[in-house]
Formats: sequence, structure tokens, C-alpha cells
Amino acid sequence: MLPFITIRRISILTALAAASLFLLNVSVAAQRSSLTKQVDRLVAKRMSDTGTPGFAVGVAVNGRVVHRKGYGYANVETGSLATPRTVFSIASVTKTFTAMAAMKLVEQGRLSLDDPLSKHLDDIPAAWRPITIRQLLSNTSGIRSFTSLTPDEQRCNASPVSYTHLRAHETA
Repeated sequence: MLPFITIRRISILTALAAASLFLLNVSVAAQRSSLTKQVDRLVAKRMSDTGTPGFAVGVAVNGRVVHRKGYGYANVETGSLATPRTVFSIASVTKTFTAMAAMKLVEQGRLSLDDPLSKHLDDIPAAWRPITIRQLLSNTSGIRSFTSLTPDEQRCNASPVSYTHLRAHETA
């Protein structure tokens, strides 16, 4: 049988550990609350300054989503509200940024313009496998506009591809 002093020490250590975990959880909750308030203020200001009707915002820290929220309207005409999963039509705005990022990878030797998509992405329709990066960047791949994709292509298009997923193919 343990002496009374040892049992008392164990009880005190257990209580301290529980209190530490409680305070840690309170601290994490407070940090998230503070982050949410900061993001809310930033988005509200941006919406006010630019007249933007809505945003879908996600914040990740070390690869873990710590905040996601829809702000304003997804569609002003119908009055539908934005959610964290709202997909906004941004037309071709991202093409320039995508091309720049791809060319930086080409400069670094991590990507070739003649690489087929299948070298970097596993879960794509068979018809897309031989399409090259060059064809994608020059809009000569034959892949239709995302607004006219088949259900199989939409499934592929809707699946987010993470940087980690792409990096995994570098070592293969």
C-alpha cells in the first residue's frame, strides 16, 4: 500500500495535469476566438472597401484548418448566402498565377512542360492522362470548360489537390 504522502502527491499531480489541460483548451479556444474576430473584422472591412458581396474564407495553420466561414452573399440575385463551401465563379483570373507557378517549378527542375498529367495526378479521367502541362498552359488540352464537364470530370475537378499530394509524386 502506498503511503499517504505519495497518494497525496499523485492526487496533486493529477489535479495539476487536469488543470493544465483545461487551461490549454481554454487558451486554444481563446486563440481561435481571437482569430475568428480578426478574420471577421478583416473580411468586413474588405467587403465594405471593395463592395464585394461575399467571401468563402478558410484559414489553415500548419496544414490544419482552424477557421472556415462564409461571409455575405454567394448570389446577390437569389439572396443565397455564402458558406465555407461556396465556389465563386472567377472566370480566368487564376490562369496567370497558375502559369507563373508552373514556370517557377520548371525553372527549379521540378516540373517539365512535356510531363503528362498522369505523372503528377493519379485520380483523373483516362482521357486526361496523356495531356501535357504545356497543353494545359496553352489552353490546347481539349479539356472542356468546367461549366460543361461530365459528372466523372466534375468529381475530379471538385477534389482539392494539396501541395503535399503533389510533393508525394516527386519522390516516386
